[in-house]
Amino acid sequence: MKEIHPGALLAYHGRSALVRNTGKDKIEIRLEGGVKSVRLKDVEQVHPGPCPQFPHSPQETPDLEEVLELIGDEKLSFPDFCELLYSDFTPQNAWNCYLLLKTGVYFTGSPESGVQARPRAEIEASLNAAREKDRVKEEYRALLERIRGCGVRSDDRQALCEIEEFALGRSQSCRILKDLEMEQLPETAQNLLIRLGIWRDTVNPIPERLGIDLHVPAFPLPELPEEDRADLTAQTALAIDNASSNDPDDAISFAAGLLWVHTADPAAVFTPGSEEDLAASAGGENLYLPDRILPMLPEEAT
Repeated sequence: MKEIHPGALLAYHGRSALVRNTGKDKIEIRLEGGVKSVRLKDVEQVHPGPCPQFPHSPQETPDLEEVLELIGDEKLSFPDFCELLYSDFTPQNAWNCYLLLKTGVYFTGSPESGVQARPRAEIEASLNAAREKDRVKEEYRALLERIRGCGVRSDDRQALCEIEEFALGRSQSCRILKDLEMEQLPETAQNLLIRLGIWRDTVNPIPERLGIDLHVPAFPLPELPEEDRADLTAQTALAIDNASSNDPDDAISFAAGLLWVHTADPAAVFTPGSEEDLAASAGGENLYLPDRILPMLPEEAT
C-alpha cells in the first residue's frame, strides 16, 4: 500500500473516510459519525489528498461505452482511469470512480493495482443479473403491497407458502412477516392467511405445530383367532350413539330374560408385541380435534 498521509481520502468497508493521524500499524480516521482507529489493511487509499470534506454521492456517470472503447485491453493506473472518466483527478472524482469500480460490472481492479475493462460478454452477463435482481426485488415489493391491501392474486400462492410454513411451525422465522413489520408469531401468520382468504377459519395448525403425527394408521389386521365366541348378531342391540357416529364401541340388548352388554373387542386381533400392537400403543387413544378425528386403529378395526 502507498504511504498514507493526513488528509487522504480512504475507503473503509465501503464508506468514505478522511485520515486524521497515522501510526506504525494503525491510523486514525474520521467517518461521518465519529472518529475510529483502524488497521492499515482494512482501508484503501482512494486519493492522497488533501481532502477537506467528505465526497458526496456521484450525480452523473460518464459515457461508459466510450470509456470502454478507449481503454480496450489496456491497464490504467487509478489516477489515469479517473482522468479518463472525469478529466481531473480530484477527491470527489476519485470517489466516483471508486464506487463505479466496486460495482464490478464494467471494470476490475483497485486503486492500488490499477484498472482494466471487463470483457463484453462478462459485462452483459452482469447487467442481465442486475436486471433480474431488480425485477425480483420489484415483484417482491409489489407482493408486500398486495398483502397489505388484502388483494393477493392466484399466482401469489407459491410465494405465500413461506407464511404457511411458519404458521404450521415448520420454520422458525418468516421474512414476509418481518418485512411487513408484523410480529414473528405463528398465530400472526395464521390470522394473516385467514384474512387473505388463503386459509379458512376452520383450519387447525396447532397439532402440526406441536409435532403430532396426523397420519391415519394403515396396517393390515390379522384374522380373528380361533376362540369360543357366541354369535349374537341376531339380537337387536341398541346404542346411545347418534347416526353420525363413526366409532360404535358399545351397545345393550335384552333377550331370554337377560340384559346383554355388548363391548367392542378390536384387541382380539392384536398379538402382544406385534407391529400393530406397538403402533396402537403409541397412539393410546383416538385423538379428537375440532376439524377431524385421528383414530388409534385403522378404519378396518372399527
